[in-house]
Amino acid sequence: MTHQSRHFTAREVTLLPTPVRRPRVPVWVASFWPRRAPMRRAARWDGAVPLFTSADHGQPPAAAEYRELVEYVNAQRGERRSEPFEFVVGGVSRADPARTRDLLGPLRDAGAT
Repeated sequence: MTHQSRHFTAREVTLLPTPVRRPRVPVWVASFWPRRAPMRRAARWDGAVPLFTSADHGQPPAAAEYRELVEYVNAQRGERRSEPFEFVVGGVSRADPARTRDLLGPLRDAGAT
């Protein structure tokens, strides 16, 4: 692989080991919701890693807002809607499994995978 751009050049690079996953590794697109353009881009790939302008780092978004995101992305997926797609919730967990279920359960029900 060779790449040349204004800020970076790489010549004759081989990335090893080659991925086991075929046809390629999954691509998950991250962005702040409710920005829609990056979520349209995510819909063309394998997953979305949304951050929410309404939720501070480490705080879960509202389940209704997460559901809105999932519905929007699924609508953008069109014919690909039957293919696997991941909706990630990042940075939100607790050491206590019961509290984690209480925290993540509503987001799972809203479509988080």
